[in-house]
This record gives sequence, structure tokens and C-alpha cells, in this order.
Amino acid sequence: MKGSRHRSIAVRLDAEAGKKYLIVERDGENTGSFLAPRWPNWLSIVEEPSGKIVVPPIPDLQIDATNYFEEPVGPDVATVRGTRETALLDIYSAYVLTIDGVYVKPASDGAPRYDATYRITPGLHAIGVGFADGLTVGAFPFLVDVRPSTHYVLRLEHGLKRIKDKRWETATLWIEDETTGEIIAPKVDLPLIKLIF
Repeated sequence: MKGSRHRSIAVRLDAEAGKKYLIVERDGENTGSFLAPRWPNWLSIVEEPSGKIVVPPIPDLQIDATNYFEEPVGPDVATVRGTRETALLDIYSAYVLTIDGVYVKPASDGAPRYDATYRITPGLHAIGVGFADGLTVGAFPFLVDVRPSTHYVLRLEHGLKRIKDKRWETATLWIEDETTGEIIAPKVDLPLIKLIF
């Protein structure tokens, strides 16, 4: 889903065949200050025509969330972690932003926890991968069948790729098994900037 600031939010919708769903946007109140206002947009998904909420409201900014993902405990939990590198003044990272449509808690200054590790139960999960590629930030959802006691790592590769008949600066995201290197969520090329030459 995308808010009015065009920030992507990865959520999980267990859709039923034959039903119609609608993304609803609601402007929030100022959560910042008079000098530095911050107006979150809240997005939800409802079933039509009943209006039943099937994905609860979530803000388009991580810092404005009112509840955060709670990590499970147990002998079979898996982990997923982000990666981060810097080149000159730019940060290149792929990090966990949401798990099943619930934000993970940001750092105390409100910034993402770029290389943090999170515990996750085995089974099917929607992992919202946030990414920072130079000045470009965004998010992309992956649906992953998490295996017990496995450790996953998010990867990002910056490059130039031809998409259709144009050349683009791209961010390529994927998820791999940290132990074996097996790619468990396929590489996805996200076009960032179209080149004119």
C-alpha cells in the first residue's frame, strides 16, 4: 500500500476468492511539534461492501506506529536480519521494516535499525523489507515460508539494469539463508532512476 507521501507499506492480506477489498486512507493528527510537524497517514484494508476491517490501520511512517512487532520465544524460532554498508556519504541497506504488517520498533532516534536481527516463528510470513539506496528509500514485501531454526539475511545490490527499452539505476533485493547462501526469496529489481543515456 502507498500513502499520500508515496511511501510503501508492506502488509499481509489473507484474501478470500470472490471478495472485494478497498484500501482506505485517513489523515492523522500532528504527531510532531509546531516547529517540526509530522502528519502520518493511516492506511487500512476493508472488505466491500460490509466495510469490515481486514488489515488494521497502519501509519505510513514507522515512528508513528502505536504498537510494534513482538518477537516470539521458543526452541524452533528462526531469525531474519538486515544488512548495511556505507559508501562515501550514502547508506546502502536492506532492513526489516514490518513482519505480517506490524512495524518493528525503530531506534531511539526514530531511524530504522538497519542491521538488527529479529526472531520469527516458523511458517508463512509477510516480511516488509525497507531499503535505502543512496538518497532513495522504499519498501518491498516478500512472502516467505520460514523454516524452523533457520537464519535469514536480507540483501541489497545497487546497479544499472536495462528494463524494457530503458536503462535504470536499480536496487535489487532478495532474502537468503545465511548459513547455506540459498536464495529463499527471489531477486527483485526495483527501478529507481531512469537514465537519459
